[in-house]
Amino acid sequence: MKLAVGQIVKPQGIKGEVKLDCWLDDSALLKDVKHLYIGNVQKSVRHLRCDGRFCYLLFEGVLDMNSAELLRGLTVYADKSQVSLPEGRFFIDDLIDCIVFADGKEVGKVVDVLQNGAKDVFVLKKGDKQTLFPWVDDVIEKVDCTLKRIDVNAKRLSEVICED
Repeated sequence: MKLAVGQIVKPQGIKGEVKLDCWLDDSALLKDVKHLYIGNVQKSVRHLRCDGRFCYLLFEGVLDMNSAELLRGLTVYADKSQVSLPEGRFFIDDLIDCIVFADGKEVGKVVDVLQNGAKDVFVLKKGDKQTLFPWVDDVIEKVDCTLKRIDVNAKRLSEVICED
């Protein structure tokens, strides 16, 4: 499965390096990637360095500024299996469709995760009802993406949940 990791902003220098605006919350997650995809074309990564939210990449076969310029604006993808997350971190698409339980009772299914502030916010749906709650460590007890299940602390959830 491919994961969109960023967009090429511009060539960087004259030797074919490109500047990537990384869409991951930590660009260093790409440091061990051996190849990336531009569209459906797999490109070997000759060199990668990260600086904040940007990565600077040298791809095999991109040897000068003119060939790097042709990549401007293109989306870059990685094999999801190449991007290893630290324990306790998850890809948003793995959280979508998880069922959230509080004290064994179903609260709803994750239909979206909003990233627009200090904390990610889960959007849950159960029937016609929609609720939201922030990813707060003392609310989340266990996440099992394989089982598509998230267990939360019912007391803490009741303190932070926003119901429609």
